[in-house]
Amino acid sequence: MATRAGRPLLARSEKVLVQTASVPALSHLMGWLCDRRVPQPLLKVVIERFSQAYHVDLTEVAEPLSAFDTFNAFFTRQLKPNARPVDEDPAVVVSPVDAKLQTLC
Repeated sequence: MATRAGRPLLARSEKVLVQTASVPALSHLMGWLCDRRVPQPLLKVVIERFSQAYHVDLTEVAEPLSAFDTFNAFFTRQLKPNARPVDEDPAVVVSPVDAKLQTLC
């Protein structure tokens, strides 16, 4: 996790990464890489580091990390029942993703 002083650098580097990944060829390459089967110990480290960096709550995951054979399998993981109850208030906007809403147009 970045320190408070390191956050602006992390935010800038994430912005560059997202802009770079928006290039279709790079986006396809990342998709291809995320679908590759890699040795389980390496994949577990990648998932754990990703989870730390993006604050993914691994206690919500329905299966053990060893059940995932690709990063994409983890990225589209099933959650435990009732891990994230959905607010039924019609005045509330619900977004079913692991993301933070930055802008609402």
